[in-house]
Amino acid sequence: MSVSTLFTPFHELVKSYNLDPVNMVAGQIAFVPCIFLNEVPLLVECERASPTDHFNVKMKIRNANISSDFKQKSKLPIAGLSGLGSTEELLAAKAKLRPCILISRVATEVSEDEVGSVAKKSHFNKPNGIFLPLFGVQSQNHQKGIPQEMRSRVDSLMYKQFFYFPQWRIAASKKYAAGDESVGRLDKLFAASLHAQGMLVTDIKISDEVLVLLRAWASLYLELPLAEQSVAYVNQIIECISE
Repeated sequence: MSVSTLFTPFHELVKSYNLDPVNMVAGQIAFVPCIFLNEVPLLVECERASPTDHFNVKMKIRNANISSDFKQKSKLPIAGLSGLGSTEELLAAKAKLRPCILISRVATEVSEDEVGSVAKKSHFNKPNGIFLPLFGVQSQNHQKGIPQEMRSRVDSLMYKQFFYFPQWRIAASKKYAAGDESVGRLDKLFAASLHAQGMLVTDIKISDEVLVLLRAWASLYLELPLAEQSVAYVNQIIECISE
């Protein structure tokens, strides 16, 4: 017995599907640009090639030095980088459009009646979401994924930082009728703006029952207090798996 066999269906169609990420619902899958940062961050060091030309730039990529970088600096402004603060640096990082599950998008609106002019700062009320990135499982066509030896253990909730998702086959889906099995990495949770460009929203979501378990499992990973009912639910699932 495993998590993926306890829930049927595990995935389902989104009833009110909309391409705009702002309209995503909890549990929905989207392809989101995910950034990979090196253990030693790579900085893009840039300066004007000529003091009088802010369009011509010299650039060099190097390892970050915490003792000297991210400090107050005085540099000539460069076209396109006017928003870069004096204590900020440009980072070089690779990114991948990865399937992710929207775990939460709950927020309290900042009302102008309550806090006055602060609420006029639009970024306070722009919708954001917490996403769980999904990583593939090793196969003949995918050698870099989660090892097959770990797959069944993840599916049996033996790692607090992982959560297993079986492949899906939903013929009624308009664009994403099939998806490979994957592992969600709670140790790589991230926040992203639902106004972000480049996000591809699918019409697939995990079922509400799976979402309840996933949120409880995420809370345990984050060492957050759980209601007695949620603790009992997780323990019940683990008992069913161990039978």
